[in-house]
Amino acid sequence: EHDAAGWRADAFLYCTETVCPECGWRVPLAPSWVIGEKTRAVARLTPEPAERRFAIDVRSGVGREALAAARDAGTVKQSRLECPNPDCRASTPMTAIRGDRRGDGGRGHGLRQWENDDLVPRPDDVFQERLYCVRWRLPSLAALLWAEQRARAVCRLEDDASGTPVRRRGTLVPEHLDSRVRGNDGTEVAGMTKVGGPRVLPGGPRRKALVEKASAMPEVARRNVHAGETPTLPGHLDSRLRGNDGAEVAGTTKVGGTPVPRRGAPIPDAPQAPVPDWVDLEYAITALVELLEADEQREVAELRKRDWLAEDRAVEEASREFEAGKSTGRPKRELTAAAERLRKSREAAARRNDRVETLARSLPGALYRPVDDADLEREARALALLRERFPEWQAMGCIPSREITPGDETARLMRERGWTHWHHLFNARQLLLAGTFTHSLIENHMFSEDQKRALLLVLARCLNFNSRLTRWVDNAANEKGADTFANQALNTLWVYVTRPWPRMATIVQYVPKSPMACDKSFVRPGDARENLWAADLWTTDPPYADAVNYHELSEFFLAWYEKPMRVLFPDWHTDSRRALAVQGADADFRRSMVDCYQNLTTHMPDNGLQVVMFTHQDASVWADLTLILWAAGLRVTAAWTIATETESALKEGNYVRLVSRICG
Repeated sequence: EHDAAGWRADAFLYCTETVCPECGWRVPLAPSWVIGEKTRAVARLTPEPAERRFAIDVRSGVGREALAAARDAGTVKQSRLECPNPDCRASTPMTAIRGDRRGDGGRGHGLRQWENDDLVPRPDDVFQERLYCVRWRLPSLAALLWAEQRARAVCRLEDDASGTPVRRRGTLVPEHLDSRVRGNDGTEVAGMTKVGGPRVLPGGPRRKALVEKASAMPEVARRNVHAGETPTLPGHLDSRLRGNDGAEVAGTTKVGGTPVPRRGAPIPDAPQAPVPDWVDLEYAITALVELLEADEQREVAELRKRDWLAEDRAVEEASREFEAGKSTGRPKRELTAAAERLRKSREAAARRNDRVETLARSLPGALYRPVDDADLEREARALALLRERFPEWQAMGCIPSREITPGDETARLMRERGWTHWHHLFNARQLLLAGTFTHSLIENHMFSEDQKRALLLVLARCLNFNSRLTRWVDNAANEKGADTFANQALNTLWVYVTRPWPRMATIVQYVPKSPMACDKSFVRPGDARENLWAADLWTTDPPYADAVNYHELSEFFLAWYEKPMRVLFPDWHTDSRRALAVQGADADFRRSMVDCYQNLTTHMPDNGLQVVMFTHQDASVWADLTLILWAAGLRVTAAWTIATETESALKEGNYVRLVSRICG
């Protein structure tokens, strides 16, 4: 999920590919090639005649016309392939590409039906899958530059300890970057690593001399920088000053008319993030500097020539000189001169830090990039890692093995993609993340039973936000991945997003916004037509006359829960019990609904209440619901219309408004 420059993948965008039956070119499929309206990022298809395919380039910050052109350049419109080959431009129905057919038994599947071991499409499948864009989170330029300065300081100390300058191909990284190399005696040296080339730290007496020199190094030069920690000058520094622009520099004051640093004053804009030990500093800095303007690149080059730690030591030395003069009662003229030297050195360090931070802030926090060979190698590695673990994980229940049962909602998965098992709804990266999470849940004996039950809910959130059905949102408000059930359906997508592990953190650490209404509660699955316990208040969300097939949608999660649930909830069912689902809109549906509400009415007192949440705008469906409630012995006492998440009309239909009724 990261590259050699320390860039961390933030989102992986995939598209479906197929061959145009008219020209034989392989065509990437997407309803739009806009990646983000806010960043004005788009993908562009470039023909590659020799390969009979299209390269996909990614550009950010394009103009309005280019953004509009990318939106209109979609290769899938109204369920038809619109071939972008300038010599073809054919429009072909997707049903023809899939090879859908009808027979005596209804619609048949033209696509090859995947087998259990299929994790990616086979080379001869109609639909292929292609990673075409990665959004990267960029490291801090300031942190990289500071790490480089500290690495150079360690190298200089080594030269001093050995007495002989050594030519280096790589850069040694200090201890806070957490790593390892081996000394000349072959023993591992803690806290040192190779970056950009082979290099070892001497062992034995030379290492001891180096450690002693590092211990004597001024605190500013050897300070570890961790996330959230701002380096400060040593405590004997005292006070406040203003820069050349007249602005006050935090943490300074004037003594005898001359500004000097105050005790504990922070170095302005000091770096706050550690640099991982595997990052090649030279390569990482160069990758970021290339994104800057020419004059900014020259400024970074000049800054890198300077010895920042020596400049900070000069601040300490000037401070000690001033403090010594003040404590020994030196003449005012000498004290003023010492304070002036302190002020100038302090100002120089402040200006340097300000420029470093300004340059760092001029870089974007994230960047969309097209896919290169290194990205494809990492994709292949992810698939290889999954294949190594797949048989064992599936046997343990870490990855589901359940087949998809055909139904009104689930049949489309087989018809539109050929997916036959629930794990087919996840790609290799997604299965690795979910499988690792579930494996830890099953195998980690440090978790209590209650903690494991809670983690099952967390798993559900991870699955919902990371599947082949997670839609990419490209609007100006937010460029992100939506959840699988954004519209309460199992929609196959031409473009989808995969979240890397760091982006799952907010999902894993989810905390409900509303507190529990009571401290004692229990969950019990059951049929509303069967015997129940008595209650003063019943809240129900009945089926929407087949608008949403809840029983089929639940199997998306139940497939993953099957084996863990048998251990954690032995009395619960691990299937959706489709045969018992109240569904349809005919007389049987109405009778089943009456039975449910009549049973609830029987198990509440005369002054009890029922809250019925219902979403529909079809007058006939509302008429049916009213008759059902009356037949169950209930009467409506209040009703509210409430806006719901389905207002976005992601799923076409008349069920875009929630009405809550109070019945008694």
